[in-house]
Amino acid sequence: MFEAWRRIDYSSGSDLDDRLSRISRVYSKEEIEYVPSVDEYYNDSCWAYRFFYNNSGYIHLGVSDWEGYRSGPEAILDYISSYIERNGVRSVLELGYGVGSDLAFLSKRHPDVRFVGVDRVNRPLKRNAVIRNVHYIRGDFEDVGRFFSTGFDLVIAIEAVCYSPDLTVVDAVADVLSPDGSFIVFDIYNNTERSLTNEERRARVACARSVGIDSFIDHTRAIEQFSRHFNITASADLSGNVLDSLERMENIAAFFFRHPYLARIFNRFNPPAFTRNSILGLLLPACLRNGALVYYMDTLRRS
Repeated sequence: MFEAWRRIDYSSGSDLDDRLSRISRVYSKEEIEYVPSVDEYYNDSCWAYRFFYNNSGYIHLGVSDWEGYRSGPEAILDYISSYIERNGVRSVLELGYGVGSDLAFLSKRHPDVRFVGVDRVNRPLKRNAVIRNVHYIRGDFEDVGRFFSTGFDLVIAIEAVCYSPDLTVVDAVADVLSPDGSFIVFDIYNNTERSLTNEERRARVACARSVGIDSFIDHTRAIEQFSRHFNITASADLSGNVLDSLERMENIAAFFFRHPYLARIFNRFNPPAFTRNSILGLLLPACLRNGALVYYMDTLRRS
């Protein structure tokens, strides 16, 4: 499905200086560097993310094909669904289930498969909380070994591994997988394959802190950790494919920062973790275009 991903021409230039300057007119250095807790970020941002990004409850990026066909957040779930069908998967664990929309989508496609979600905050939407073959557990997904004694055929993590900076979650996943189980990861990473300017480093750190983490993980480091427990059966740089899904968020953020006085007034009446999504909206597309950050899909099989 992701064999023909779009490449990005990193030599095409960047307007990061201008974007960082616009952000500094609205936020102080301390506000930009502030790291909300994961609970604070998702509790304050979840409803706004649905309004500004998509109204289906998916808290992850969409993927478009190399011709620009906009298949949205479901494209990732289509890939996982096909994997479940091809490999006869009978049990699936999702790390960081958000509001349960991913598991609701997959459970309808696979009513005979057992689905379990683990998240630090128990917040499935009402319509997602009553599905027969889906069970939600509140807990830290780095400690999933405490919750389960039987192995899962498949573990999925969509933009969740970045919240395990020491990558101990990879060891935890290896503990709960069946002997021939698989681990599918979609996430944002630091790109270590090119030298960065100071502005690019500042921008990618600001992106990370706006979503509740100190910094993103290097993809090369993640691959090293994956390889300790898994064979990497597929790996695709989808950075060019997620840009279309960020267009709406980027446009709203650009409007927000064009009017700094109104933006500061807006910030007074809304939680900081919510309003600082504007920083992500303005900087993440630029960081993906210039290669400061990358978005990867890695499919791993227990070795």
